[in-house]
Amino acid sequence: AFQLRGSRGSLRQSPAGAAAVDPWEEWEQRWAHEFHQFEEAGRAWRAKQAAEEEIREAAARMAEAEAAAAWRRKLGAAKRQAAETARTREQQQRQQQQPGA
Repeated sequence: AFQLRGSRGSLRQSPAGAAAVDPWEEWEQRWAHEFHQFEEAGRAWRAKQAAEEEIREAAARMAEAEAAAAWRRKLGAAKRQAAETARTREQQQRQQQQPGA
């Protein structure tokens, strides 16, 4: 009850019931699976790193935008203060120029 295995006329022989169990094929399948898992883990790690970098870049852009907005608010306040100071000076000058002041 022995049979020849392989399409090339291999000389290896095994019992008919053991034909489905090839240790080399089993090893190849196991390591192919392990390698596939390793590749998947590598891809997942690289994707995580890329996502974290995108988050850091977005946070930096947000911080820059917030700093720019704060600067614009300060600049606006300074312009309003300067305009108010100029109006106050003009009023004081007009009052001094009026007769009887």
